[in-house]
Amino acid sequence: MRRVKMKKRLVKNAIKRFYKPEWGEDWKSHFSVDIVNGCRGHDLKLDGRKLAVSYLRVGHDTNGSWRTYKLRQDFVSADKVQMEDDITASVVVPSRQLKNLPTDYDEFPSLKVAQNCEWRLFQRPDDAIYPGFDKQTEDGACS
Repeated sequence: MRRVKMKKRLVKNAIKRFYKPEWGEDWKSHFSVDIVNGCRGHDLKLDGRKLAVSYLRVGHDTNGSWRTYKLRQDFVSADKVQMEDDITASVVVPSRQLKNLPTDYDEFPSLKVAQNCEWRLFQRPDDAIYPGFDKQTEDGACS
């Protein structure tokens, strides 16, 4: 039963996200699913176009497999313009869970915490593409 309720909620959220006021009461004609082997399929379509499905992988289970979650169909990811090649990990958390914040942050319900973690990963200098040019990099890459 829980799975059925979740599916209905996902469809409802997709309809709310893509609904246009000019449709009025005729929103049903814009949404459909394919018929597969004589049965309704599982992929929701908007005006004949399949709505993109996005998944989020978060860590691993105890057996080593990825923990994968389907994102809501009305989810639209943010675009990021990368200005540098830094490798950064970030997370958004409720501000009430962070201790000792300056009072300037009281008005924000959530905050993004970011940490540069480039030092954890090997990055090949451009000169390393020439064998013998950068011995230190070659030694580090092989050990």
